[in-house]
Amino acid sequence: FVETGQPEDANTFEVKWTLAHSDINFAQVLPNQLVNHWEKSSVELGAKVGMHRNLRALKWFDKVDMDSFFPRMYNLSNPGEMQDFVDDFIFTAASSEAVRFSQGLAVTSLDPSVSKDVMKDKTADADAAADAGKKHARA
Repeated sequence: FVETGQPEDANTFEVKWTLAHSDINFAQVLPNQLVNHWEKSSVELGAKVGMHRNLRALKWFDKVDMDSFFPRMYNLSNPGEMQDFVDDFIFTAASSEAVRFSQGLAVTSLDPSVSKDVMKDKTADADAAADAGKKHARA
């Protein structure tokens, strides 16, 4: 991997990764070069944040849960989704440790009961959310 960063090297690349669609001159991209944006796409589908926003909105239009067919994805510039990412990371790590512990394998946490407590809290949160949803549906 070589980061050029020089304007004179703007078209000397194999893979070009940019944050903005406008940073790519698609007319100069050669057949053997890869870029991380689609040429004729809008921000709504061509940018990862736009695609994420649209996939999340499916539940409002067609009752489709994007998590049922698309890998987990978070917009880390959104504070709520950043917290969701952190929570998911902690839960995933705790789950992994609990599985390793149950299989008699070495665990990386200092105290295996921490994983159990995190999973218990996560399950309690999910149960509370489900109960709240049932109460709201009955109202």
